[in-house]
Amino acid sequence: MSKFLDKAGLQILAAKIKEAADSSASVGDLSSLKTDSKTDVVSAINELYNDMFDVSYVRDVATWQNSNVTIGSWYTPVELSDGTLVASSLMHSRGIKYSTDKGATWQKSNITGGDYSAIIELSDGTLVASSQRDYVGIKYSTDKGVTWQDSNVTRYTWNTPVELSDGTLVVGSCGYVPKGIKYSTDKGVTWQDSNVTSYNWNTPVELSDGTLVASSNNGIKYSTDKGATWQDSNVTSGNWYAPIELSDGTLVVGSLGIKYSTDKGATWQDSNVTSGYWNTPVELSDGTLVAGSRDNKGIKYSTDKGATWQDSNVTSKYWTSIIELSDGTLVVSSDAGSLGIKYSTDKGATWQKSNITGGDYSAIIELSDGTLVASSNNGNGIKYSTDKGVTWQNSNKTSGNWYAPVELSDGTLVVGSHVASKSSDGDGIKYCASIKKVTPKWESA
Repeated sequence: MSKFLDKAGLQILAAKIKEAADSSASVGDLSSLKTDSKTDVVSAINELYNDMFDVSYVRDVATWQNSNVTIGSWYTPVELSDGTLVASSLMHSRGIKYSTDKGATWQKSNITGGDYSAIIELSDGTLVASSQRDYVGIKYSTDKGVTWQDSNVTRYTWNTPVELSDGTLVVGSCGYVPKGIKYSTDKGVTWQDSNVTSYNWNTPVELSDGTLVASSNNGIKYSTDKGATWQDSNVTSGNWYAPIELSDGTLVVGSLGIKYSTDKGATWQDSNVTSGYWNTPVELSDGTLVAGSRDNKGIKYSTDKGATWQDSNVTSKYWTSIIELSDGTLVVSSDAGSLGIKYSTDKGATWQKSNITGGDYSAIIELSDGTLVASSNNGNGIKYSTDKGVTWQNSNKTSGNWYAPVELSDGTLVVGSHVASKSSDGDGIKYCASIKKVTPKWESA
């Protein structure tokens, strides 16, 4: 004890022990205390620990540690409501694993093969898994991912299912064998065909009034009966990304130009951006919209709900990931073209270079303490920023391809390796734990 506490600390501890002990006993001689008194003293010391020390956890975003999964490509893990993590293989047919210790060690589920691109937790705790690249169908789990069962959809590839406000699930087909849109009313155990049985469809979006809107390589449709039947909008061709619903109910969608709808997706109007490929815009906290190009046209912004768009000072290149930080700063990166990372402090009208002027970064996340973490899908590793994206520092992962990290409820970060082909083994799953810091309170007294 004396090696840990200095003189001031020992004096405080002695006073606390004397207060908790039998008043007739000497603080310097506890041997005369009765057994139950000694137990009370030990209990009192433990209870008083927090009175004497500040215990905090210092975030460590620079040091990534190996889990027991050191090879393979693994999609960003999902943290369940009870803290369990579930991760799926996305290239090497290694199935689904789960972790009960914040990602340090992973155990096999009964699914030891196949690749799964999406796992979602439903409102009742059921898990549903689908794949965009492997013909494994749709599976479900009722025990936090330990065991999985087949639904009645055992083949083909599917986008991420969405759980609607009434518990119905809706999923769109993807891949080489288009199967349209299906829905489930029993938590993913059985799926039924909607009236759309062909083409591939992005995950439908549920609007604030319950209407569903789905986009595809065959236009945009909408449903008013929870996905059982779908009606054509006036956009019946073209390949469109998933739309977003703005705070006032307007819908905006990107792809071949940018369109908007003011009637829940039934009809769509052209904005003044009618050419080029554009990501679906991001709505900022003040209602401004910002959109990045996918074909060398830079970044635009709109202040009228997507009807008209203005050029920012970035008028070329390919920009894919735009996020708004808690203080309103915007940060943008690209997953191709070695464009680095930029930031904006005026809602996307002008952009400034960070100290990262090259490299591809497919994901940037803001942590609960405001730290930013950027991961690369093209060999540039993982970096972090503590000044809202102005400057970035290397973590110990200075190379490799990674999906977006996830911040767990206790602050731990977990990330999965990303590979583009099966010719690369991948680097498995890593984690970044916070460091426990114990500070004697008397040092600041």
